[in-house]
Amino acid sequence: MRNVGALFCFGLLLSAAGCTNQDFVGGEGVVAFAMTETTPPLAVGQFDSLFMVESRIELPLREPTPDEMRALRQGARDVTIPWPRLPWVARHDYDIQLDYVISNLEDTPLVATFTVNGFNEFDEYVPNVQFSSEEGAIPDFSGYERTLALEPLERRTGNVREEQMDEVAVDLATIANGVTNSNEVLHPNNQSQRDPRSMAFIPEVIPALTGFRVGLRVAGEVSEGELGDPPTIAAAPRVVAEVSVLVRDESGKIVAQSNAWTLPVPTLLYPIAPVEE
Repeated sequence: MRNVGALFCFGLLLSAAGCTNQDFVGGEGVVAFAMTETTPPLAVGQFDSLFMVESRIELPLREPTPDEMRALRQGARDVTIPWPRLPWVARHDYDIQLDYVISNLEDTPLVATFTVNGFNEFDEYVPNVQFSSEEGAIPDFSGYERTLALEPLERRTGNVREEQMDEVAVDLATIANGVTNSNEVLHPNNQSQRDPRSMAFIPEVIPALTGFRVGLRVAGEVSEGELGDPPTIAAAPRVVAEVSVLVRDESGKIVAQSNAWTLPVPTLLYPIAPVEE
């Protein structure tokens, strides 16, 4: 384990709070969001639908000075990267872990997918949804995702470890650098730094995540209507997610929310698929 610099924990607004644990520390609150029966579908196909809810979390970072920003622009001349300057926060300036609880509020079982899609100072990844006549709704892979089969009224805990959040950051930079198939890069079994399909596209410098969208994704049913009637879309199930953000800061760039930098607006990146000949 690397030497620990400053330790921070984050509550609902991700403001620094008092902590005692020497390694990872939890906040006084959580980021909570829910899917309800009034949640509209993200996409509707002939036989099924897809529901999605997300919560956006930005890390509170110290604002770079004009001289520091000038140095970042100058430093970009010495490396090959797809951005006009070096990132203000780079990989391993701090490490992130997410702890989560997913609760099924229904009295029937359901399958829910917990997702994480990251953004940095330059780019933000936004998956799409495709529909197949044989398979129905097919979401593009997220930066991180885990599918959970939940029993009625079940609560399930889990975490996204440091190395998994690091992979989210690497994959985002790799997609921004022009990888030919983003779904291959983001496949849950892919480790970009060991996969030759990804390795050639990993830039020399990788920006740290400045935030991420955490989400819940659930498939729904679509029933054929009577003759002349539109199909019936089943309501979304009731599912709640509670997420704690745990950050170990070794750079001194994490600050209190009241002093945080207004982050640059990232460019939205959408899935890249190989061109079929």
